[in-house]
Formats: sequence, C-alpha cells, structure tokens
Amino acid sequence: MSLHLRELTVLCLALASAVASAQEPREPPCYPADPRQPHYVRPIVLRQSSMERVPDIYVAGGVPTILHLPAKVMARGTGIRGGARRFKLVMGGDQLLVTPMRGLAKGERFPMVVALADGTVISLSLTSAPEDQRTDGLVEISRAPENADELRIQLAAMTARAQGFEAGLREALRQQDSEAFGLAGLLAGGQAKLTSFVQVRYRHLFESANQTVSIRMFAPGPGGEHLTNLVGAVFEITNNSALPLDVSYGRALTESADVPLAARAQPRIIPSGETGAVAMVLDRAAFGPDGSEKLQLDVFAMDGGRLQQISAANLVLEDFAAPRQQPKPSAPAESHFWWPF
Repeated sequence: MSLHLRELTVLCLALASAVASAQEPREPPCYPADPRQPHYVRPIVLRQSSMERVPDIYVAGGVPTILHLPAKVMARGTGIRGGARRFKLVMGGDQLLVTPMRGLAKGERFPMVVALADGTVISLSLTSAPEDQRTDGLVEISRAPENADELRIQLAAMTARAQGFEAGLREALRQQDSEAFGLAGLLAGGQAKLTSFVQVRYRHLFESANQTVSIRMFAPGPGGEHLTNLVGAVFEITNNSALPLDVSYGRALTESADVPLAARAQPRIIPSGETGAVAMVLDRAAFGPDGSEKLQLDVFAMDGGRLQQISAANLVLEDFAAPRQQPKPSAPAESHFWWPF
C-alpha cells in the first residue's frame, strides 16, 4: 500500500512540474536555415549615387516577403515587370507584401519598381536566394544619410552633363546655319541641282562582298568659284552584306593635318541591299596655299560591330576643278564695200 502511495506521489509531482513549465514564457525557437523559410530580416540602404547596382530581393515560391519602405507606397507606378501572374502583390502604408505563386528558376529575375509618395522611384530585382543566402522575410529599406562630398560630385557631374548638352545644341544650331552643312545635306540627298555645284569627276573605288563604293566630286559651276570657295565629294555606298551598315562618321586629312569638313549621310544606316550616300563639303584651302597638298577622305562604317574604313586617297585640287568654259568663237567681221554710183 505504501509502495503504491509513493509511486502516486512521484507521478503527481512530475505532472505538476510539467504543467508549470508549459505555462512559463519560453524563448522563441531558433529560425531554421532552410531557405524556404521567411524568418530573416535584412537591411538595404539606398545610396544617392546612380551608379549603385539594383538591390536583389530574395524570394521563394509560396513564401511571403515584406518590404518596409522609407515612405508611403503609391499603387500607381508600382509593379513587377512580367510578373503579373507569377506574384501576389499587396501594399499598404509604407509596406509591400510580395508572394511568388511558384518557385523561381535558378538565375530567373523579375524587375520591380516601387513608387513612393515623396516622388522617389526605387528599382529592385526579385530573384531566388543564392546558396550562401536565405530567403528574405522582412527587408528594411532605408536611405543613406546625405553626404556633402557625394552631393558635390553629383552636382559636378550634372553640371558637366548640362554643359555638354549646351555645347551640342550650339553645334547643332551652327551646323543648321552653316552653308557647308546645308550643301552637304543637299548633295547627300541627291539634290545637287538645287545648288550651284556641278559634278566634275567620277571614280569607281572598289567592289567587294560587303560593299560597292564610288565617289563623285563636285565644284561650283562655271563662274561660281567667285561666289564660294567650297568643293564637295559624295561617296555612293551599296551595302552588299546581310547586316545594316552605319556610315555616320567621316573625316578629311592631308599629309600634314586633319581638315575641317561638313559631312552628311543619307541614310545614316544603309539596309542590306540598299545604296546610301555620304557627302563631304570642305574649303579649297585644305589643299594648301599653293594647292599642292593631296587629300584623303574617309568614311568609317560599322557592320555588325566591325569597324571598316572606306577611303578615297590622293585627291588633288584638279579633281575638284570645274571644266573651263571655252569661249564662243566670234562671228566673222562683216565686210563693207562701197560701190561707186
């Protein structure tokens, strides 16, 4: 009897201890390292520099990931490109809840754009976690405090960019008002008849598997050399290759120096099987004070990432000389005879 009583007492004490321990608050369990579990908080600090790479958000199929943003999220302008049927997206206040409908393949990415109420637009990339990372449960996205040196660098870069735009605009306006660029545009468009120029020479340069090229030289018509000191040349280029040909850049040079010129291409990119023209207009002074300098004209053509140089070399001033107008033969003088009456 005493033995049974002792065993009952031990059992009651054990049950009481178990109940007490169950009612005591416990430490939260350790989060597992399984990447499918969202129990991971990761901070992302947004820098001011535009060179900063787009941050990755590590997601997994069926696992919700919360994005905590630095300002209220705007529904308009926020979305996942190409992921309308792959993700559930819930937003409210300064938080976003992203849940993939199924797992992402290795290396698969979805661009995400988040628009904030303060006008900020944040670019993110949704992808699966690499082997050494875990799926994000909560991502705290914040802004880095403003750095005076970084702001100065950004301001200097913006100023330089604005100055470059201004210089480009001035150059475009100068070209628009320039006689040489106007003539080059007309010659490239096959409108020489609208100018004072006439064709004075023609030369077939070469024919290959990729291009057929010839050049025509132009000069002011008879008597026109007193009105302008300009001459012109037009490359006619037939694109024989299967790839488009970009002919947007040309130059002129002599043995002693580069020569200023006005160039126009029509069209700038020549489709396969088509013919285009590159016109160049320059001053006669390029041939030197005595006209003895030899000139080389180059067109740089880009064909599928390969740069080619198309050249017309050893051009002399005589190649741009208009044919001299032969004086009309004078009519024979009339003879007058006096007949006596």
